[in-house]
Amino acid sequence: MSIDSPGHAELPAWARPEAFPVKPDSGPYGLCDITGKTFAFSSWQDLTQGLRTHSVPVDWVWIPERQHGLAPEEVPELGSTLLERRRRQAGADLRKGRGKALLGGVLMAVYFLFRFGRETVVWDWFIDLTVPGFLLVFLIRPWLLAKWDVVRSEKMDRVAPATSAEAVRYDSWLQRQPARVSLFLVVLTGLVFLVQLTVGHEIAAAGLVKSQYRAGETWRLFTGAFLHGNALHLYLNLGALWYLGRRAEVLARWVHLPLVILLSLLGGAWASVELMPQGTSVGLSGGISGILGFLLVFERWHRALLPESVRRELWTSLGLMVLIGFLGFRFLDNAAHAGGLLTGFAYALIVFPPSSSARRPRILPQDRILGGAALLGLTVIALAAVVVMLRSN
Repeated sequence: MSIDSPGHAELPAWARPEAFPVKPDSGPYGLCDITGKTFAFSSWQDLTQGLRTHSVPVDWVWIPERQHGLAPEEVPELGSTLLERRRRQAGADLRKGRGKALLGGVLMAVYFLFRFGRETVVWDWFIDLTVPGFLLVFLIRPWLLAKWDVVRSEKMDRVAPATSAEAVRYDSWLQRQPARVSLFLVVLTGLVFLVQLTVGHEIAAAGLVKSQYRAGETWRLFTGAFLHGNALHLYLNLGALWYLGRRAEVLARWVHLPLVILLSLLGGAWASVELMPQGTSVGLSGGISGILGFLLVFERWHRALLPESVRRELWTSLGLMVLIGFLGFRFLDNAAHAGGLLTGFAYALIVFPPSSSARRPRILPQDRILGGAALLGLTVIALAAVVVMLRSN
């Protein structure tokens, strides 16, 4: 049945049979893992055993009754096998994470002992933020996530199967959608940071230094967005950009992503200058906050596009941003975050009316022109930041 045929036309893209590949002819049962490798089985028992023992996460499975693949959670008979698999994997991750968490705790204790035991040493606040941050993100965080996964796996049998299957199917579909604009912006930002590592005084040269902006260097309102204070700052921003940017690009179409980022960077920088007139600001956080604000409104206006449980994830992201902003108010530019968030809100409210349709928005010719111009503008800004840094060296 084609995508536009009756019965499928009003389903969201991720819920249509065509959202998953056509099953191969290699066997009546089978699975495909996240690496793209397929494994065929001749019987139901072999499929369940394959799921139980497969070490790589499984993306989709196929059965004789369906022409296209399915998320494993969509096959009710696989429930107990998936639950066993999930619990076993969560336990293994927890065991691996304990050692890393212990190492991270010891290193953090040693760091703070050395940090506060040497009063004669002048420490930069970037170092104070970066070292514990790296230990938390790369050593302690994996253990915390594994611990949480163990708790979730114990509750899986009490979660409504339909709700779980919808969320898994949506996520699996989203992972396979191209997100070229998001990937381009991630790579572009990473390349600018590589230039930062090769030159000195790069933040003073191209960052949003408020005093120099007010002295007439208005271009700093833009170039500072592609600079980052340290590798941890870059890592967190690129992770958020990929997660939120891909979601916005796939659901709302690519043309709106560069527009939202560009306008939100401007709105965030303006708020930073007005509300925090001292100091220097760098980073894409204003634009990323704008994507979050945009999605909160867009997904509310287009409720039929994705599962309810998935929409609630954005409110968790917003709560996390508020919490981090509160805890790190001395180091973070909360004005830029708030300005970008409100700009993204406003963009979605102005551009998108509420809709009950399960179809994603169409791309109009004028949308392509504006979106392309915004993407070109972001590229020019990044190149300008590179030029300014190289000239200052």
